[in-house]
Amino acid sequence: MSVLRQGDAVASGVTAFELNVVTAAKSPAEALTALRSEARAEGYAIGWAQGMREARAATAEARAHAEEQLRRLLAHQEAEVRRAIGAVSLAAESLRSRDVVQATEMTGALVSAAVDLAEALVGREIGGEQGGRDALTRALALAPPHVPVRVRLHPHDHALLADENGTEFTEHGRTVVLVADPGLTPGAAIAETDETTVDARLETALRRVREELGL
Repeated sequence: MSVLRQGDAVASGVTAFELNVVTAAKSPAEALTALRSEARAEGYAIGWAQGMREARAATAEARAHAEEQLRRLLAHQEAEVRRAIGAVSLAAESLRSRDVVQATEMTGALVSAAVDLAEALVGREIGGEQGGRDALTRALALAPPHVPVRVRLHPHDHALLADENGTEFTEHGRTVVLVADPGLTPGAAIAETDETTVDARLETALRRVREELGL
């Protein structure tokens, strides 16, 4: 191996700067390896960022869809109850205008009948296979987000939903565990977390209506 001295470098027209560049330069194989490493790192970073964006978008879309389904369900059921109570209110007003004997007592009976009708309508809505799905949707929408939740369901609804989703699954980043509870009626659901319990049963809401009306 020959050594290029400074005098030889000057004589050959090679400057000290050029010698340093030649000494520090990487071999083609080393340069190619470095470029590949940089490309892999950049590709991983881009892919990870894209994946996170897509995951956030998918989560937001799924939550919006579930919330829209719940909104429509509740709006439909509220409309049914309002129509029933509205019809009763018109009948009661007609009775009052004609000064019918014991109109107050009859009005109370009609209001009670309206609530009975509302319960029958709700029972029809929740009695089918869709009732269990709607109950689960209500319970998850009312439960605190981002924490594990147990949802108790009627055994029939539990069996149907377990066949579709399994007894444990992830929804919007939280763990959901389905539990069969023979004490519940079809279409009913109760959500439980470490901090709170949410009664998502429609019959509970109707019972509160009865209490408010003094029935």
